[in-house]
Amino acid sequence: MFNQTQTVTYPATFLGAKKFKGEIDGSNIDTCSVLVATPLPAQSGNAVGFTAAQMKFGDSKNFSKLENLKYPCEVMVTVEMTSTG
Repeated sequence: MFNQTQTVTYPATFLGAKKFKGEIDGSNIDTCSVLVATPLPAQSGNAVGFTAAQMKFGDSKNFSKLENLKYPCEVMVTVEMTSTG
């Protein structure tokens, strides 16, 4: 087995943000997510344009950092990608 982590920074368009803090089926959940414009794969000929990819952004406290932005907005995003195998 191996763990590999890669950190990438790139320009992105934030479409929105959402938070949730509560209980579902006995599990406590505390999360914040951002919606990022992501190009659809046009090479198949079956899609054009963009979709919204949901990305985790820590817990619900992080929502306060996002709630006053004017959406959509251009940002620089740093993403950590982890692969295990």
